[in-house]
Amino acid sequence: MTSNEALSVLFECANKLETKSETWFSAAIYYHTFFKECCCSAVFDKYLVAATCLYLSSKAEEDHLKLRDIINIFYETIHKKTLQTLDDYFNLRESIVNCELFVSRVLHFKFNCEQPIKYLNSYWRSVKHWLSKEKIDFASLTTTSKSFLRDFCRHPNCITYKGKHIALSIIDMCLDVSNLKTSVPSEWKHELCEDFSRETVTAIIADITWVNENKLSTNNSFKGKSQ
Repeated sequence: MTSNEALSVLFECANKLETKSETWFSAAIYYHTFFKECCCSAVFDKYLVAATCLYLSSKAEEDHLKLRDIINIFYETIHKKTLQTLDDYFNLRESIVNCELFVSRVLHFKFNCEQPIKYLNSYWRSVKHWLSKEKIDFASLTTTSKSFLRDFCRHPNCITYKGKHIALSIIDMCLDVSNLKTSVPSEWKHELCEDFSRETVTAIIADITWVNENKLSTNNSFKGKSQ
């Protein structure tokens, strides 16, 4: 299985569980950080790590998800059927609890992430003011921006950038695909974020584009234990 497949399941399960955006973003950051930092990460089932990261992020973001629900939703999403026995459930539960401690150690128990969502919301308010004379469906634009953020979270480079730079790049991409760049001030990026660089924005947009060009389908192999 690939990380892209595991992250696809993570995002689908987060959607089914109706988590906050901050929760699935943090889960993706934990996931990429784990596989970057852990020298023995190759032996771990990526679906198990994804489920564990979502459980950890739900605690960090105070999203109050039940481990039982995470296990059931992950299993049903991957296998297209419900868990058959209590033994299967408790085996998966034990695997996630054990994995939780290991992932936490790899993360050095650092669970706080700089959230692009708060910057997206703030920046969009400014952009909306600049585009007040345009007939625009802002609900659609904000939905698109969150979709781009989810796409970017599939790329391991998402752990290397500040949340505000990610948000700025995503808005730039949304304005570009919507042909709205000419309707905002020429120096709008500097007005919203003084420390941005054109190179960073270009790199983030390139990563989002790469993800969209290389998306894979979900594979079915959540075993809940090391392989």
